[in-house]
Amino acid sequence: RRSLPDDDDFEEDEFTEEEDYEFLEAGEDDFIPIDVDDRYFKLKFSKYHVPPGLIKKMRDEFRELKQGRMTVVEYRDRFLTYPVK
Repeated sequence: RRSLPDDDDFEEDEFTEEEDYEFLEAGEDDFIPIDVDDRYFKLKFSKYHVPPGLIKKMRDEFRELKQGRMTVVEYRDRFLTYPVK
């Protein structure tokens, strides 16, 4: 089994786009399993499947959600000001 380096910080361009496509196009016989941690998978998955700016757009939309007259951010702030008993 191949495994990734133990480096804690993955470089976003660790594999070229061509290498990514070769991996995806490889037949089952060509597949070499590798040990992948969650951070690496999330980085590669997001880079390929999530359009640029989508996360920021969704974050902004979430912050503008309202229930009654209060936004999510206002509810959070109000909740955090309640004293702990």
